[in-house]
Amino acid sequence: MTTPGRGSDTRGGGAPDVEHPYLVQIDAERDGWYEITTLVQSLTPDECLVPGYYDDPDWTVRDLFAHVGTWLAEAHAQLERLVAGTYEGHDVDIDR
Repeated sequence: MTTPGRGSDTRGGGAPDVEHPYLVQIDAERDGWYEITTLVQSLTPDECLVPGYYDDPDWTVRDLFAHVGTWLAEAHAQLERLVAGTYEGHDVDIDR
């Protein structure tokens, strides 16, 4: 199996991808996500509900991941708009 984004990965017509100029950063991001998901998966469901990840307001691990997930969903939507040529810059109150 190949790592997504690597030069040996094939897409479309079966031709290898050209090495991405930010491959090091992409790999670091991927590694970070693997690390954080491994840490969270090591917690019990009850541990994920204990306040203390962040104070004022008290956040749980579940709260953190809900927040990050919401931001990722918004980022995905905006990137899709960029690709489609329909992006319009605007302020987003994701916490609302």
